[in-house]
Order: sequence, then structure tokens, then C-alpha cells
Amino acid sequence: MTAQAWLFALALTLPIAALALLAGRKAAHEAGYWTMALILIVLPLGLAPVLPWLALSAPTALDPLMPVLGVAQTLPGVGTRVASDPVAAVDWAVLGVAIWGVGALIRGGNELWKSYRLSQMTAEADPAGAQLQARVRALAAEMGVNPAGIHTHAGPVIVTGLIHTRLYLNAAALSSPACDQIIRHELAHIARFDVLMLCLARLIGVALWFNPFVFAVEHRRRLAAELDCDRRSLAGPRSRSARLYARALLDAAGSNSGSSSVVGFGVAPRKAIEMRLTSILTPTPKPRKRRTLARMLTLGIAVSLLSGVQAAQANGHLQEPDFTEVILEGRNTSGFGPRVIEGLDVPPFHGGHDIAAPLGTPIRAPASGVITYSGDEFRGNGNWGYVVEIDHGGGWTTIYAHLSGSMFNRGDRVEAGQIFATVGNTGLSTGPHLHVEVRQNGERRNPVDYLPGLATPAN
Repeated sequence: MTAQAWLFALALTLPIAALALLAGRKAAHEAGYWTMALILIVLPLGLAPVLPWLALSAPTALDPLMPVLGVAQTLPGVGTRVASDPVAAVDWAVLGVAIWGVGALIRGGNELWKSYRLSQMTAEADPAGAQLQARVRALAAEMGVNPAGIHTHAGPVIVTGLIHTRLYLNAAALSSPACDQIIRHELAHIARFDVLMLCLARLIGVALWFNPFVFAVEHRRRLAAELDCDRRSLAGPRSRSARLYARALLDAAGSNSGSSSVVGFGVAPRKAIEMRLTSILTPTPKPRKRRTLARMLTLGIAVSLLSGVQAAQANGHLQEPDFTEVILEGRNTSGFGPRVIEGLDVPPFHGGHDIAAPLGTPIRAPASGVITYSGDEFRGNGNWGYVVEIDHGGGWTTIYAHLSGSMFNRGDRVEAGQIFATVGNTGLSTGPHLHVEVRQNGERRNPVDYLPGLATPAN
């Protein structure tokens, strides 16, 4: 996977996250939608390592996306070369990945520090007494969950632990008239696997630290999760007045805001607390599954289209293969374009680039690919001499003519930098040299713009 492909995948997360916000502008209570949105946002990062391999090893697997690939080719700048210097383009891409990596390290360090502070806080907690243990276990049994541990401490009411979830209560919650509802709220987080989801969201935040839309989506996901836990808590068989529960929430939010790295009662920004209080005092109907599915479908279609553009990029429709290796050290004798050679009946337009070198000089593949032709009489024309054609995927091919021979046969795979043939003097040739062509979907391109190490011959 190239640096350009990774940057392209990172960039695609911006419109996907923006579309998720747009499609879910009226989905404050739909936790399922926001969870799915967060997963779809990181989809391009999951596809980035897979699509280039798929495009090269099994190009027909991308055939269902061809309509999207066709649209992608009509977009501004798509299917055209942006820079004439491929080395400079690669350097800029590497620089971009380096900047992204530094940002991810900083964000990751911040998340590790939050986790360390949380571990320090919970280390001071004490196991709950037998009476409290029995009380919480009874509520947990009603909700079908089984926390691994129940503790008391001076911090906020929270749930932690990816595998073994633990519930931490404080004196204020235990003395509240709505104590059972507070406990049920935290048990609802365990039932919903919210600690695991929060951990995944934090990892996504590390990878997409530059994307403000991701954090807006995560904010809405957490709010929807809290609203759902509030609803489950108030639906309990021993629930008290909603006003008492709202009062307890207000007190918890006023005493401390907690950390954004935990799931806890009252741990939320001010606006989220206000929305929760409004929902508690004026309950709204449970979100309809049909409406949530409709929003998911809308977002899924949009993401599919953008993933198709990513497939186009991987399939070579947005950029050429990663030509990184110099094919041959020699003297550039004839460039791409119109030409006339006295004494030889040659086409007036030269569709490739000629490099003079001694017989037997090794020729290396500029990028990985599959050999689709190896032999004489290329396309019924003996003037080419011995020819090797390499398919690099996505419609990009390179052709090498006048060879003395090749070490590989048709169907063999070559890697970037691997020697596959040697310079010859076969066919219509005035001396030992290599004629190389670069083609995109059959159309000739100037090799100087794509293959490193080439220079335009002097007139």
C-alpha cells in the first residue's frame, strides 16, 4: 500500500463523517445509527490495504463497481496526472503520512495518559459491602448482566473494564433517593457493551485526530447511548419518580464532569446533560427501527459510492501504479513524440522512450505486476523484436521491446526492482537498446512522466 493510497483513505473519512452528521441530524436518540456511522467512517482505512492487492491479483473482483469507477473518472482531476515529477509527488505523500503519524502519536499519548489517571483513581477504590453487593446483584439479574466487581470510591459513578466490567459507586449516589435508577443506568451501559465501544471510539479518534466530524459523531453516539440508558433505567420495575432521577443527574453533573475516557452517570458535557434532563422530564417514544434502518441505508449507499471512488483509486483510475524502480542505466537516445530517422521506415510518432545500453544489461520492473506477453511477433509485428509486457493493474501496462530474452513467461508475477529481461538488438533496431512504453487503458503516455530515472533526450 502506497503513501498516496493511505492519505486518500484518510481524506475519504472527512466526507463520510460529514454525510453521517447530515443524515442523522434528527437521530439524537438512535444509538444504533451513530454506532454504525462510526464504523462506516473508518471503512476506507480497512479497505486501503486490501483494494490495491485485490485490484492487482483479482481485477475482475472489482467489476461490480465499474459504474462507480466510470463516474469517478469524470470527476475533476481524476484519471489525470497531477504532477510531472513522480518522485516529488511521493515525497509529498510521505511527508503527509509523517505529519499524520505525529498527530496520531500525540493523540495516542493523550489517551494513554487518561487511561493511566483512570487506573490511579480506581486503584484507590474499596470493594463494596455485602449488603450493597446483594443489592446491585439483584438489579443486575433483572437486566441480564453480571458485573465482575462492585466498588465504592470518591470519584464519579462509572463502569470500566473491557473483559471484566466493574462498577464504581460513590457516597452521593448511594445516599440518593434515585440510587437504584443510577445503578440501573450503569448496568445498562454494561448490557450495551458501551465500555468496549468507547475504547474503539478512542482508537478511531487516534487514527482520525484531524477529522472534526468524527468527534462530532462520537459526541452524538455517546449522547444517544446515555439517553438509551436513561430510558432503560426509568423503565425498571422499581423505578422512582423521573424528577428524582433528574435531580440526581443534575447533582452528579454539578459535582464533577468526569473524564471523557469513561462511561459514567453524569459524565457528559453541559449541553448533553441538558438534553438528557429534557428527555427524562418529557420522555420521547422509543426510536423506530424502520427510521433508524432508513438512515443507515442512506448513509450506507453514500459510503458505497465513496468506497467505489477508493476502489477506482486502488484500481489505477485515479493515479498510476507506484513506479519506484529505475528500469535501466543507460543513455536516453529517443523520447516520446514526433520523430524522423533517416534511412529507416519508422512511424512519424514515437510512442515510447529509447535507452541505449550494452547487450545483456539487466532490465528491472519499475513496479510489481504480471507478465501478459513474452516473445516475438508482438501483436503480429516483428519490428518490435523480443517483447515483454507487464500488467500493473487498473489498465496500466509497460511494454519493453528489442530484448535479447526474458527470464519469465506469460502469467508469471514480477516484483518492483526484480530483473526480468536483458537489453538486446532484436527486431528493427539500429543498435543495442531498450524501447519502453507506458500505457493507460491502451493509450500511450510519456514514460518520462512516470518512470523514475528517465530524462528527455537532447535534440
